[in-house]
Amino acid sequence: MPSNAYARPPITEAVIDIQFENQISLADLQKVQNQFQRDYPVAETRNQLQVSQDHSTVTVQAFETDAIKLSTNDNSDIILVYREGLTNSRLAPYQGWDMLRTRAHEVYTQCKRIWGYRPIKRIGVRFINRIDIPSFNIKINDWVLFGVSLPNTISSSFTRYVAGVTTDLGQGTFASIHTGTADQVLAEYASILLDIDVFTTEGIPPRDDAAWEKIDSLRSIKNHLFEQCITDRTRALFDKPGAAL
Repeated sequence: MPSNAYARPPITEAVIDIQFENQISLADLQKVQNQFQRDYPVAETRNQLQVSQDHSTVTVQAFETDAIKLSTNDNSDIILVYREGLTNSRLAPYQGWDMLRTRAHEVYTQCKRIWGYRPIKRIGVRFINRIDIPSFNIKINDWVLFGVSLPNTISSSFTRYVAGVTTDLGQGTFASIHTGTADQVLAEYASILLDIDVFTTEGIPPRDDAAWEKIDSLRSIKNHLFEQCITDRTRALFDKPGAAL
């Protein structure tokens, strides 16, 4: 873990997603599964479904596989290879950006050997955070500076909320930020989700090294947005006064 990282990052899932101009064939999806079956032995397939209704009869038909999810035995590291692209995910405990990036880059490189060069049309990073607060009666804005605002005539004590926005950051880069209450995980704690997805569809370099530098830049933008969305009281929960995730 880098020295400027939070000691207890609130990340429940970290994702690097790469989408391609051309669809990946079913045969190539299966080759990826074969390539990674030793390190990712748990496999699940996702099939296209078509639902039709004729009077009172509902018919569901399964078509060919359009995605394969590969997981480690402990389900902490996940590859999702689908017709449009490739996703690498790390679930908690998060082990730092360097480890996630290295693993994702290795997977991308091996996949490229299988299906050859494919122009990239979209890259993105997504981090889902669960902020556990040691109290039930909380004011959202004491912890997250992005949420809901209620009139004075409505009680600020509520059990559920959800809010979201997608904003244009310029030069083809966008951020989708969502926050809301989460199911209770710890006794006597309230939990808030903060989900930040930063992605771009423009200016993606054709060279791999430059494309991955672009992914690094999206992660830096995500870090900036995360810091803008939380308070010092929230930072204290993570042990350090501001850092990279």
